[in-house]
Amino acid sequence: MAAKKSFTLLELLIVIAIISILSVIILPGFSNKYNAVKFDNFCFKVVGVFKFSQNKTIQEAKVVTVKIKQDGLSVYLSDEKAGELQIPAGYKIDSEITSVDMFPTGEMRLYADSLVLDRAEIKLSSKFGVKKIVLSAGAGDVSIEK
Repeated sequence: MAAKKSFTLLELLIVIAIISILSVIILPGFSNKYNAVKFDNFCFKVVGVFKFSQNKTIQEAKVVTVKIKQDGLSVYLSDEKAGELQIPAGYKIDSEITSVDMFPTGEMRLYADSLVLDRAEIKLSSKFGVKKIVLSAGAGDVSIEK
């Protein structure tokens, strides 16, 4: 009878140990990268709320208001709530403005309490980074500052 070739128990345990060590080293890096990408995606969603509002005001020919609060953004079309975006746990929104009115002409008005600003920043932060969203009233421009 011919001898069968196979792995010994020791060889299998060594391979399992190597795979375990590599997993412990590599997986936290993937997790951090994944969460950083999730934060970037959320920042683009915030910009998307403003872009959606700009499109909605042109389609409906009505003023659209975006209210900025600590727990999220709310979109109002003629004083009727049209949508909202909640801030996920672990993220923070810091803004000098409290609301933005968008007009069918493409113009925006940025309100900070009783003041009207020409330019404002919304700072989004988490343990994965900080991003600034810049709003320009005259041009109606919304962008992420790099």
